[in-house]
Amino acid sequence: MLEPATTKIGMPLEEFIRLYDAEGPFELIDGERIPKMPNVAGHDETSRTTFIALHLFTKERQLGEVMMESPFVLSYTANWVTGSRIPDVMFYRAERINAYKEANPDYKLKPYRRAAGARRARAP
Repeated sequence: MLEPATTKIGMPLEEFIRLYDAEGPFELIDGERIPKMPNVAGHDETSRTTFIALHLFTKERQLGEVMMESPFVLSYTANWVTGSRIPDVMFYRAERINAYKEANPDYKLKPYRRAAGARRARAP
């Protein structure tokens, strides 16, 4: 008996990076590329204000790193991206970002990703 063919959701990491650079920012949700829409002035102002406040607070206390509109890969294994988001503002605890950088010496060439075993943020 033949088993039904399965479709692998996502794309190779190299293709993700190439498309992101060539075609502009997008999120990968349930296998679908969704282009990032340009921000309106009010949204940009709020994101920037939030980023600056968090950046100054965390830097002074050496709590971690704050990023603004950086692509974030939910998971990739064997260089296969299964989902991504572009949060307005993102915070990485110092221990996690340092461990990520140590484990990924070429991290500057890749999108950030959730560490193995990390919990997902939950909506209130």
